[in-house]
Amino acid sequence: MLVVEGGIVVNGDGTISFGDFLAEEKIKVRDFEVGGHMYSVKTHNAVTRLEQNDKMLVECVPGASFWNFAIGDNDITCVLKGRGVASLTFELAPETEYAFFVGGKKIGEMKSTISGKISFSADTNEKGVDIKIANV
Repeated sequence: MLVVEGGIVVNGDGTISFGDFLAEEKIKVRDFEVGGHMYSVKTHNAVTRLEQNDKMLVECVPGASFWNFAIGDNDITCVLKGRGVASLTFELAPETEYAFFVGGKKIGEMKSTISGKISFSADTNEKGVDIKIANV
């Protein structure tokens, strides 16, 4: 599958999948409860955005599909599907050092801003590329 029908789903392993980079019209899902957290997703071909408890968690331009998105104690992992280069912005812990891995290769490290934002780019494709963000 390329995109997530309906915008967001819970997988059998407890991870979530979200996003539809083929949609021309915006898909919005609010108050989607998973594990005590409320998620909202807005997605279409231009942007995909996920909020957790009314706070931005990730935004991707252009739109993409995130598969098996998991938030661990020290990392975030997922498989990203899309078409071309995607700009990703995450809002995590403020002023914290993170390492970024795309396709299993470390692409760099960065300290998040005072508001917790970090940004990086990744080449996407329809087969999917592994993404990992880990505390350093």
